[in-house]
Amino acid sequence: MISYFKKKLNKAKTAYENKSLQILKYLDRELNYEQSLKYYTEQDKIKKLTMEYKSYKFENEIHSLSSMPETAIEEIIRINKRITEHTWGVILEADKVSDINVYIAQMNKVQINARKANFFVVTDSEDILLKLNDVFNWMNKIFYIVPNTYNHNIDKKYRNSINFHCLKHLEKHVSTPGSVHMNMLKEIGGIQVTVPNQNRVFCFNSKRLVPGS
Repeated sequence: MISYFKKKLNKAKTAYENKSLQILKYLDRELNYEQSLKYYTEQDKIKKLTMEYKSYKFENEIHSLSSMPETAIEEIIRINKRITEHTWGVILEADKVSDINVYIAQMNKVQINARKANFFVVTDSEDILLKLNDVFNWMNKIFYIVPNTYNHNIDKKYRNSINFHCLKHLEKHVSTPGSVHMNMLKEIGGIQVTVPNQNRVFCFNSKRLVPGS
């Protein structure tokens, strides 16, 4: 009889411990969720870009790799190490951006279809880079905007070429209409360049989000 009650008590103890662990795990998940909301709703807006991000002027002239100094080649290699098979190029000439939200919506569409997608951004506007970093580098923990510079000591005349040589290794791009780099990328061939249509970009295909549809 004693043995019977002992087994029952051990069984009840094990069940209680398992239930307690489940409750603790649930509370941990809830706390993490609350904390993430706090980070999101109270995040500090970026006032100044870090040294890894910078806007540069667009130019028609592109220096060949053989004519560029070793430091510029090293810069291209460093940037390409942060670029993955899921990276899209984003080319934004400020004077051709009527509404930055059009491009943000297009980038959101990219991430809906490819969760691992990130973006290598080339722009001549610091305000645009600040906005994209605020939107996509969520909670300052997940970085979807790939750094576009590492060495400020490189002569600025090579920066446009550095960015272009990084862009040309990407298969897919989002661009402002008629941008300098867009036209040059199309000449290479085999590269997709999307210019968002502001009348359609905010329309999301919900069927892709519903399993089995």
